[in-house]
Amino acid sequence: MTEQHYYVHAYRQQVQGKVLDHNGDLGYDYDECVDVANGWARYIGIGESYGNANQLNYSTDCEWIPNGPKNHPVPGDIVIWTGYPADRQYGHVAVALHGCTSMKLRCLSQNWPDGAPCGVVIFSYEGVSGWWHPRKLGPKGA
Repeated sequence: MTEQHYYVHAYRQQVQGKVLDHNGDLGYDYDECVDVANGWARYIGIGESYGNANQLNYSTDCEWIPNGPKNHPVPGDIVIWTGYPADRQYGHVAVALHGCTSMKLRCLSQNWPDGAPCGVVIFSYEGVSGWWHPRKLGPKGA
């Protein structure tokens, strides 16, 4: 297991099966998908982003990689959906795990389907606009 895989695996073990609400606001964003991405950002020590999933911008600490037919995210990348099957108004976001290929995504996700706790979900690339690739990867302070 590479160091990159280790950090993503450790984060997954910490949050799987839980309902994340990292900012403590159990009203507006209770169990929303953004909590997984921002929880991951905090875990690796990069800045959080705010807004709906389709508005998230981690450009200070990450490189944007547009979705294309011959690329796929690596573990730890923050995947953004801006279209169907995600709600076009809000989008969806998840953290890429080991096992992503050019045909499928294996991600750590929450609120997919609606209300689901944090867990592993297999997605197609439909609606994926791209992903944020962190420039550093490891627990905060590492």
